[in-house]
Amino acid sequence: MRRQSEERFRALLEAAPDGVVITDTDGRIVHVNAATEALFGYRREELLTQPVERLVPERLRAAHVDHRSSFHASPRTRPMGMGLELYGRRKDGSEFPVEISLSPLGEEQGTLVTAIVRDISERRRAAEERALLGAIVESSDDAIFGQTLDGTIVSWNAAAERIYGYRVEEVVGHPVSILSPPDLHDEVPEMLVRFARGERIDPFETERLRKDGQRITVSLTISPITDATGRVVGASAIARDVSERKRAEEERRFGR
Repeated sequence: MRRQSEERFRALLEAAPDGVVITDTDGRIVHVNAATEALFGYRREELLTQPVERLVPERLRAAHVDHRSSFHASPRTRPMGMGLELYGRRKDGSEFPVEISLSPLGEEQGTLVTAIVRDISERRRAAEERALLGAIVESSDDAIFGQTLDGTIVSWNAAAERIYGYRVEEVVGHPVSILSPPDLHDEVPEMLVRFARGERIDPFETERLRKDGQRITVSLTISPITDATGRVVGASAIARDVSERKRAEEERRFGR
């Protein structure tokens, strides 16, 4: 029965998608799974009996030894997502961001520690891309705002505040129709139908209404937003205030 349990345990470790590294009280590696080999680029025979610091960047090894000692002094489960910025080091010397959970395992010869190592490179990269996109949106000279399929405003950048005169808290949660003059309200439902079909609405000029009641001319582009399955869940609108240009064109036309 004990042997069957051990075999089942090892099978589970081998099937785990994350790296699993088990160390003894001296911090030496006693077991790794296949995912650890793939993650760090070592064969398991290259890691067994080696100090776990081999998997840690050199600049962080001294601190890791201190953390390991503290954990053994007061062993307790430490789950993923503790907000710690950790890095692993591959055999080729490259580093990558990781999340690690720690669990103590009581043994006659002392406490073993099971570390589950998760590569979060893609998640970190996606977060950085989102942050960059957010910075681009906020620094844009054009009004950029998001809306749901029913036309409810859900995001509003700084340029939108400047162009339309509404603060973000005054428009988020409200229908996009508040930006349209009464005589142009028919445009809104037509555009909702079009982007709900996944259709991109190429730049066109129309009039919109500022908070102070002033009509402005904008060049408006609307692009559907899809989720991971490709389903349209809303739209992003980009509006450029072209009022000055339109006035200059009118003056030239009439020779003023």
